[in-house]
Amino acid sequence: MSALLQPLTMPSGIRLPNRLAMASMTRNRCVDNHKPGPATVQYYCDRARNGPGIIISEGLLVDWAGVDYPHAPFLVADEQAAAWKKVVDGVHREGRLMYWQAWHAGVFAPSFPGDDKLRSVWAREWILLIFGTYADS
Repeated sequence: MSALLQPLTMPSGIRLPNRLAMASMTRNRCVDNHKPGPATVQYYCDRARNGPGIIISEGLLVDWAGVDYPHAPFLVADEQAAAWKKVVDGVHREGRLMYWQAWHAGVFAPSFPGDDKLRSVWAREWILLIFGTYADS
């Protein structure tokens, strides 16, 4: 167990202060054009401070058609990348590394009325949606 708290140098030369990682957790709080705001920067910085050696971001959607949650984070537009840079810079100031998780909801992506950025998601075969999906009601 004590090895978890020991520094680790990766084969690439990247050094982690410990062997812990914070897994990706969707927060669904990107209400301003699907980009993180000051509260998101604070959230990740708080977790980075004396925390895991590496933090994996919540899943960042990589295509407008791949949205699964109404306020999910995107990494599609330059303004979204600039907003996520503030998060990453904050985590780095705390002496931790950050990795992003690419995300696409695929066939589970619903269509939200009035959102012209979205288009149909095509699948080769019909895939039954068993568990439903999240959407604002």
